[in-house]
Amino acid sequence: MLTRREAAVLSVRLLARRVDLMPPADVEAVEVDLSVVDGDLDDHELVVRRPDRAMVMSAARTVVIEAPGDRLQLELRPRRRLDHRSVPAARLTPWPVLRRAMAETRDRLRPLVRSAAR
Repeated sequence: MLTRREAAVLSVRLLARRVDLMPPADVEAVEVDLSVVDGDLDDHELVVRRPDRAMVMSAARTVVIEAPGDRLQLELRPRRRLDHRSVPAARLTPWPVLRRAMAETRDRLRPLVRSAAR
């Protein structure tokens, strides 16, 4: 997160998806710059959480938040999120178990084979 202050406006450039921000007490507005975001901003939304409430805003190149208060959490997230229940579970295959058993057997037999060869 990069910040710059001009009079009573704090300019913030998001470099992460989620940012905790504690603006100074005399700041009247926070201007969020989303110009560094890859892709189309129409597919994203900006969630602004305050201690008392949360707001979902449309993501634009610049978003202005009036009267920011003492603590903000800014989160940029996609509008269409993947539902984890719609993703099928991975198939159970015997190969990982078999591979682990073969490796364990090899490692346990190696000292015995070395001592028998002497």
